[in-house]
Amino acid sequence: MGFQHQAVARDVSAGIPLEIQSAATKYQRACAVEKEQLAVMARHNLLVDWTDEVRRSVLEARQCINEAQLARAAFRGLIRNHVAQLRSTREPLSAVLRRVRAIVQQLEFTGAIASDDGWLEADVVEWAIEDYENPA
Repeated sequence: MGFQHQAVARDVSAGIPLEIQSAATKYQRACAVEKEQLAVMARHNLLVDWTDEVRRSVLEARQCINEAQLARAAFRGLIRNHVAQLRSTREPLSAVLRRVRAIVQQLEFTGAIASDDGWLEADVVEWAIEDYENPA
């Protein structure tokens, strides 16, 4: 499977635009920070404890959630634009999905994003399907 993954990742005909690489990296990092902050917040009993530390933890989690949402929207917008461009050239959905999967795999291969057992790839493929079937 590792050989297939690398073969698909190297099969991306053109380099991935820096904007997509940067957005993917930022999105994945924001999600990781959000997850960590939510775990910190979950250690508190919000029905009983409402100390300054708890309040600070909740506010930090809120900020992390907002940053992750903004990063997701930016990354998804770039994927939407890429899908729209491919759709405008009458690429079939199967070809579009192969291309977006290859982008995610190339991002992993180059170290722009960390492997997450396919969760990010699944999100990106889902976005691509939605954007392909429901063009703006």
